[in-house]
Amino acid sequence: MLLIEALCILCPLSTIASCEAAISEMLDAMPDQEWNALALACMHSHRAARGTPHKSEPAKQPPLNLESMRFSYLIALLEAARFERSVFLKFLRNYAGSELAYLEFRQTQAVTHAVTGELDWDKALRIVRESYARGAHASELDFHLRNVPVPMPTDIYTEVLSNSQLYPVAVCDAAEAAATGAARKAVRPVSAVATTERWFAFDRY
Repeated sequence: MLLIEALCILCPLSTIASCEAAISEMLDAMPDQEWNALALACMHSHRAARGTPHKSEPAKQPPLNLESMRFSYLIALLEAARFERSVFLKFLRNYAGSELAYLEFRQTQAVTHAVTGELDWDKALRIVRESYARGAHASELDFHLRNVPVPMPTDIYTEVLSNSQLYPVAVCDAAEAAATGAARKAVRPVSAVATTERWFAFDRY
């Protein structure tokens, strides 16, 4: 386990890709408890390294097959911009298990894909509710929602605010911000109302 964790933290993706078959075999053979410990360790290492420069990579890299769910999850952590979407859609959109690392990844990706329009908001909220009920509260989701305004439809932020106990605090905060933004847009400036309704004498001629 320590060897694979070190590979994920220290080695460039090209090195890991060249060993995909061997690493996938080792990961898939791990007992669930050992895999859970490795997944959580890699997830925490990924969070701690957020914002640091990527390891230098050769221009041409070995192709990745991504047939192993465990291997694919680790790759999605290492190279989120390139792989998290495909890993979520292939393996985790309909995941029904209870592994915390998968649930937190799934929770974050559900909201991310709803914002981009790649996943229906109702389905995204269902994923968030299910994962939250199983103990998942993704700090990665907190990070994203703190830094990017979330354009939620009216029925979505209404659902979240009406059932806030079912959702992580970050999602409730985003829903509240969306509702506040919508309310502000709906308020017409007093001057515009006055002109339209001809409040003043000089507007009546």
